[in-house]
Parts: sequence; C-alpha cells; structure tokens
Amino acid sequence: GTALLAAGCRELSARGKSSALLVVARDTPGSTAFALASEGRHHHAEHAMVLQADGVGDVAAASEASHRDGRLDLRATSRHDAAELSRVLSEAFGHPHPVDDIGRTGSGDRQLAITWDGQVVGGLRLSVGQAATGIYGFAIDAAYRGQGIGRSVLTRVVHDLIAEGVSVITLEVEVDNDAALGLYTSVGFRRVATEDYYRIDLQQSATDDN
Repeated sequence: GTALLAAGCRELSARGKSSALLVVARDTPGSTAFALASEGRHHHAEHAMVLQADGVGDVAAASEASHRDGRLDLRATSRHDAAELSRVLSEAFGHPHPVDDIGRTGSGDRQLAITWDGQVVGGLRLSVGQAATGIYGFAIDAAYRGQGIGRSVLTRVVHDLIAEGVSVITLEVEVDNDAALGLYTSVGFRRVATEDYYRIDLQQSATDDN
C-alpha cells in the first residue's frame, strides 16, 4: 500500500499537481492509521450511499408529477452551458471547476445541465459502470434552492436510470450536508459507509520518498 501510494503521488506530481486526496473507510481503523502515517491531513468526510432499484416505490409516478410544470428541464450539456455551469459548480463545491473541464467525461459518462425556464441552474454527472451507475457533481444554484428543483431532478434521474435497466445507483454526500442527506434518503438511498478524505502534500511526499 505504501509503495502504491508513493507511485501514485509521483505520477500526480509529474502531472503538475501539488496535492492529492486519499480516501479511506472510517470504520476500518487500519486505513485511518495508514492515512495519518502517510502525513495525510483530514480534509472532509462523505457518506457513501446506495439505492437498489427493487427497493424503491413508484418513482415513475413521482417523476411524472414533479415535471408537469414544464419549466424544469434536464439535458445533455452543450458548450453554451459551460460558463454558467462552471460558476454554479465552483460556488456549490467551493473550488474551481474550469470552463474547459465542463463536459469532459470518461467513456460512458454523461454530463447533464439542469435548466429552469431555459436558464442553467445546476448540473450533475452520471458515471456508468458495470456494477452500478454513480451520480456525481450534483449541484443547484443557491438562488434556486428550496423550490424542489433538486428533488424533482433526482427523482427523474432515478426513474430514467431504472427504466434503462440500472439496478444499483450510488452517490456521495458530505457528512454535514443535512439537507442533501435528507433528500437522498427520502428518495430511497441508504448509507453504506462513511469515507474520510485526507489531503497529502505531494512535494512533502516526494521529499520523504527520496
């Protein structure tokens, strides 16, 4: 594990990165000890959550009801959305999301824009894997929160994924984000683990490795 982490840090440093985040399971004491021994500093913690398709109710009816207004839309991100979506994600997560990175996804991934009356008010990314599909970077513009947009979008995404044959949907939420945690559990997600993120300074790591 130590050798693998050192190799990863060297690779990231070569790519011009100054730090890395090491993710460990909180309920595994050995993982926490490893992170601390690797000079990691606790950065934040997230709950890993899972929704099983056969464990939710009639999301089809809920999805239809939540989109009768017609003002809310969820579509593939275009280059015209990049600047506004960059702003929304940067403000929501507290770190830069460069315009050039918007829409850049891995094979099978989908970047979606959330619009209200044609205005971009949020976004999310779907990462499609063999065992599960993950929801990442789910954010709503602060000016549009509290109107049920997040719930409507999440309900629609869950419904559409299940309709496509996805049986397991995953996401992560910061442990102190009570509003988001309440939303996810109300839709059918359950917490399966808590993960701690430790920041590692790559320059220090490279010095220690030498």
